[in-house]
Amino acid sequence: MSGKVKGTLVIIGGSEDRKHKCLILKRFVELAGGEKARLAVITAATAKPTSVGSFIAAFFRSWGCRMWQF
Repeated sequence: MSGKVKGTLVIIGGSEDRKHKCLILKRFVELAGGEKARLAVITAATAKPTSVGSFIAAFFRSWGCRMWQF
């Protein structure tokens, strides 16, 4: 890749709050474009990538995000 790339990289581990205030995930969606966000879920560090990926994708869909799951 040549030149500078503008954007924000957010790496989320798996122990983030998904039940209460969800501050990290709300900020992530805000940075991605809010309700117009288009997100990709890439499950790289789990023994159950399909079920974990589906859970996370459903979580973001419930906030109106469009999802791609790999």
